[in-house]
Amino acid sequence: ANGKSDKGKIVYVTSSVPGEGKTFLSVNLAMILASTQKKVLLIGGDIRNPKFKAYFAAENVDRLTKGSGKSEKGLTEFLVEKQLELKDITNAMLVHENCFDVVYSGRIPPNPAELLMSSRLNELFTEASKEYDYVIVDTAPMLPVSDTQLISKFADQLIYVCRANITEIKTLDYPIKLKENGKINALSFVVNDVKLANLGYGGKYGYGYGQRTKKWWQF
Repeated sequence: ANGKSDKGKIVYVTSSVPGEGKTFLSVNLAMILASTQKKVLLIGGDIRNPKFKAYFAAENVDRLTKGSGKSEKGLTEFLVEKQLELKDITNAMLVHENCFDVVYSGRIPPNPAELLMSSRLNELFTEASKEYDYVIVDTAPMLPVSDTQLISKFADQLIYVCRANITEIKTLDYPIKLKENGKINALSFVVNDVKLANLGYGGKYGYGYGQRTKKWWQF
């Protein structure tokens, strides 16, 4: 919980570059929170490179809960069309027996950064945080574009996804400096794609004593 009785927690999920697993983490985080009977909204905030529709279709989990409608409009339409309300762009999803709502990214706009600076985004988050316990936003990668930094003020928590053996350690200096300079709020890192062999007792990332190396005098 974030200590705000009248507001749900807004969580951004981002990464350094595409391909590090932020969409995968966003969807799974939404499922985990939904499984604890929390009311969850998942938003496709990467309006330059929408992923949710393709992701759900590939996983064969693009199913709506009974009686719900399917919205063809998404985040970009909401930001442009002032008559739209949150309910007009929301899809009620059933994913592996977990129910949560999804807002797709919408059509790719010609002016993504400018569009994200619209006051309509603040309206969206204000309404969503009143209706939901958690609002999970799959945002754009931070190094190629400035989109996520431009809207970072709305996030209670920013989860930065790293991919084992892919993400360069030096790229993590960027979000750390943003946090130190007060540009983003609470910052956490998640390492994705860690191999099972590196976990567990004695594993590379697990709990153990590590491999004992014999000294030259030991036999």
